[in-house]
Amino acid sequence: MGIELNLRNESNAKALRWMAGLGYTDAVVSDYDNFAFKRGADTGQAAASIRLQFPPD
Repeated sequence: MGIELNLRNESNAKALRWMAGLGYTDAVVSDYDNFAFKRGADTGQAAASIRLQFPPD
């Protein structure tokens, strides 16, 4: 799922909180504006946190 945060005028932190609320538990950070999200087990509940993974340089 791709989200253009700059088009929505939202901060990254606010968007990450929103994605956790949708049940996403992991995100790979490709740069500081683009993320690839992974949803946790479909429990229908919001995630308490999102684990951010940074690829090696």
